[in-house]
Formats: sequence, structure tokens, C-alpha cells
Amino acid sequence: MSITDKETQRAREAVSEVRLQVSPEEAFRYMQVIPHKGFLKSLRSNWRVNENGHATIQSICWLFCWATMGNNPKNKKTADVCITVFGQIFDHSYEWFAQKVPHELAKTWRYAKPKSLIEF
Repeated sequence: MSITDKETQRAREAVSEVRLQVSPEEAFRYMQVIPHKGFLKSLRSNWRVNENGHATIQSICWLFCWATMGNNPKNKKTADVCITVFGQIFDHSYEWFAQKVPHELAKTWRYAKPKSLIEF
């Protein structure tokens, strides 16, 4: 299924609304309890906060993608914890984000180079 320009713009607007509701350090501590070795191994290299103290677009999408892995029965527990953590650290819930940002876009944006993402 192809994502339209309108859907992409709507997703950009949504992701730009998401803010941490805890300090960046506290958000990092929340994520350290996620029960998955691969997640924990990649946490340091994928969790980023910009100079304004906001989680980067890539970081938001990265955590969202981990939370969306619930389709895989092996990762359901990890996904459930990621969904909970998403809601604890951000001012919008996972469910809200999932309605606004297609998973396919989040997968693209999670590893995008900063210059390839026109800051929203």
C-alpha cells in the first residue's frame, strides 16, 4: 500500500507534536527496563535528544517500531512494555501515534539521517 503525500504530511505534523513529559535522563531509565537484549543493546545508539531536550524524530519512531512488533508472538512482551513506556515518557500515547503515523513511515524515519528529514 502506497502512502500518499497527504498521509505523509499528517504524519509529519503528528510526530512534531510529540514531546517528552519526563526528563531525557528519566526517559532513558524507563527504557532500560525493557526486557529485550537487542533493544537494550541498541538503546545507546538509537535514543537521541536534540539541543532543545526533545526526543529526535528518529528516536520517537524507533521506540514506536519496537512497540509495534507485537505482531510477532515472540516479541509480544517486549512490545507491550514498549507501548507502556511510550505512554510514560511522551505526552501522546502509542495508540494516538499509531493512528497518525503509518508504521511504514516510522520504519523509514527511525534510521533516517537528520539532513534527510526536513525538520518538521
